[in-house]
Amino acid sequence: MAGGDPPLIAFVTFYRDQTKAYETEPIAVEPQAGTRLGVTPIRITVRLGELPPGEYQCQVSVLDPANRRASFWQGRMRVEH
Repeated sequence: MAGGDPPLIAFVTFYRDQTKAYETEPIAVEPQAGTRLGVTPIRITVRLGELPPGEYQCQVSVLDPANRRASFWQGRMRVEH
């Protein structure tokens, strides 16, 4: 990533019954230049206490404004208190 390019933007969204139940605030992440696999670690805090117990579809979204790209990961998750 060339100097001056915008950082990556990352956030997590939880869906229940195909409806958005919770979304973290987006965070800015500076890509790690020169890593062997081009991997950038991302740390997002999710306050699961704000979600009622149950099954959710969890989606992690990473936006790359400099290259006009987006990546997503989804998985099922169960919240219990």
